[in-house]
Amino acid sequence: MEKLTVTLKTITPVFLGGADGKTPELRAPSIKGAMRFWWRAMNGDLSIEELRNKEGALFGSSDEGVGRSKFALKIICNSNLKTNSYKPVPTKTFTAQAFVPEQDFTLLLTANRRFKEFEMICDVLKVSLLLGGLGKRSRRGFGSLEIGKPAPPQCNSIEDLFKILDLTKPDTFVLNGDKIEKIKPAHVEAEYPYIKEIEIGKAPASWEVLINKIGAAASVHDCYHTGFADPYRFASPIYVSVIKKNNGQCLPIITTLHCAFKESVDNLKNAKKRIDNTQKFKDAIL
Repeated sequence: MEKLTVTLKTITPVFLGGADGKTPELRAPSIKGAMRFWWRAMNGDLSIEELRNKEGALFGSSDEGVGRSKFALKIICNSNLKTNSYKPVPTKTFTAQAFVPEQDFTLLLTANRRFKEFEMICDVLKVSLLLGGLGKRSRRGFGSLEIGKPAPPQCNSIEDLFKILDLTKPDTFVLNGDKIEKIKPAHVEAEYPYIKEIEIGKAPASWEVLINKIGAAASVHDCYHTGFADPYRFASPIYVSVIKKNNGQCLPIITTLHCAFKESVDNLKNAKKRIDNTQKFKDAIL
């Protein structure tokens, strides 16, 4: 049996609910779902068929010929985690229950020894925790986690982040100044959200200051290009996560994903929101 046991620590409030959608509950399927999302986001060079086949082989599929996932996740030691009320949208007044920052829980990742890609899956877990989060508002900095033990990935700069990403998906990205950019051509069929570029902030701050900064930027520069629900919900292609430096201060990581609108933005009703404020939104956070 291949096994990896890691201690995860909450960086920002985690709005992750259980069966009723309200009571906070940490669930392993949520972490696996995040890993599936970011594995897919790193593989924009694959055709839809290749993506489906490789994803099914790793994460499982409803296809009878593929079957269950080749690895399993289990959360342990999370029964005493504290919760509190936080504002999911910092510029609004409503609150919701979330897991409090600076709390540890344990994640166990296991697989059969015949699974030859166990190390790669462990690397995908690291990338998923750096670039994304869990639960509601994870694209705006909430739900961010860090690896405490055994050995947290060193990530205090864009150079550190590039090394981790290049190890997981070699020859796909390049470090270009202050950005990580995709250099491997995207497949012509790749209309799913794949990584285009990644940037990291330069001004360390507490998680509270950073979350408020992200929320304010989202409010001031709100537009269809950063996500909308008009007339249907469209998830933001700009994913903002929060990482913690060795000194305890936090930095934002902004990942820009490929965006394929189901219909032209020009056909949506709010003319003001048709203006692309994506760069202003990112600059306000960085």
